[in-house]
Amino acid sequence: MRIFIASSNEKLRLALVLFLENVPGMIVVGLSDRFPGLITQLVGSQPDALILDGELSSQPVRDLLVDLSNLEHKPWTIILTSEPEAVRLVKATTADYFVSKNAPPDELIPILNQIRVSMDNKYLDQDEQPVANELI
Repeated sequence: MRIFIASSNEKLRLALVLFLENVPGMIVVGLSDRFPGLITQLVGSQPDALILDGELSSQPVRDLLVDLSNLEHKPWTIILTSEPEAVRLVKATTADYFVSKNAPPDELIPILNQIRVSMDNKYLDQDEQPVANELI
């Protein structure tokens, strides 16, 4: 599965890259430390999933998620946040999953596996849309 990581925190980006390198079938196809230009990078890299730092920028995550929903190839979106209030504010958007930054990285594996299964099902039956779940 192709994954794009967007976080202004260099240590978080590096930790996610190192972690995902050890998960079979996961390939990091892009990194970004800011919102400006992110949509262009996503269009160019065509990731299956976007791991997005909820505190990436002063631009509201909600605005970015609206832009993402307009993409022809919309990636599954996993929001990382340390602020419970951010989860409530963004829940009404098109984000697929929320994960606490304080959670161990292993909590991403069931989410990524569920996305992979949903992607496989989508290719088997183009008429059904997979349903996302939340994990905090």
